[in-house]
Amino acid sequence: LKEAYPEATIAVDAVSSLPVVNFDYNRVDTVYASVQKAFGLPAGLGIWLINGATQELARKNDADGLVRNSTHNIVSLLDQASNYQTPSTPNVLGIYLLAKVTGDLITRGIKQIRSDGIYKANILYHVLDKHPLLTPFVQNKTLRSETVIVINAGEHSQRLIDYLAGKKLIVGGGYGKMKGKHVRIANFPTHSKEQFELLVDLIEDFE
Repeated sequence: LKEAYPEATIAVDAVSSLPVVNFDYNRVDTVYASVQKAFGLPAGLGIWLINGATQELARKNDADGLVRNSTHNIVSLLDQASNYQTPSTPNVLGIYLLAKVTGDLITRGIKQIRSDGIYKANILYHVLDKHPLLTPFVQNKTLRSETVIVINAGEHSQRLIDYLAGKKLIVGGGYGKMKGKHVRIANFPTHSKEQFELLVDLIEDFE
């Protein structure tokens, strides 16, 4: 997209995948996420990465009067950040915890984090691909998420959720019209390989 439309601002919603997802940051202008998924923290803190071109565009749009009725915007955030401040009272505890978590992630290293994530996703998808009752919701293997694995469980969804809860493994249900048909499993850096291996064994035995 960036090569085809070099003047366009390319934004990436990485809420469910940062920092695990691997893409070239030189080809995107802005990335946003939050901490309650792959960072394993309580909800209430957002992460927004913007490059220089996005900053310049924001200042131009602001000067041209194109930014209106916004509680927060890039210009106000940048102006406050230049003085090490925020436009409103910050989530100090969330920022402190994020610093601690990112410190742990840096110690582990992004290569190890991504390698572990791929391994855990692969063993789960492998079981689902041959399970008699359960299938991956996303059939195209090249489009499957490594961080949020959605199972098409149909009428067996609640029974699977209850079965895993009985083994002290809590998983999520589906959204909207798929609420009673899907099961969602998080695969984040906070989930160990041992936890996932246990999960896979239990799903393989589910009948």
